[in-house]
Amino acid sequence: MAPSWVNDRSYYQEDCPIYFATDFRQIRNSLSHADYRRINGGNRITLSEFYKQYHKYIMLLYQNGRELWSIQNIEKIDLGDVTEFNRMIFE
Repeated sequence: MAPSWVNDRSYYQEDCPIYFATDFRQIRNSLSHADYRRINGGNRITLSEFYKQYHKYIMLLYQNGRELWSIQNIEKIDLGDVTEFNRMIFE
């Protein structure tokens, strides 16, 4: 279970770190491909370092995506092609 401060709004009110996108891509690549650098990171960020530095940003992405991809009453929403795409994936 997460500590209570992790769920506090103030914990998330800051700018995204400069290297988040680069590090996120490297972690994604090292976990999604057979790569010896998974074990020690090589010249890339390790999974443990990534977790320590970016956990809250990943959680924000996850929660935002979860909310956006679980739209209820889609029949009442008209966002053009976005609505059409959502209809397709829910059928």
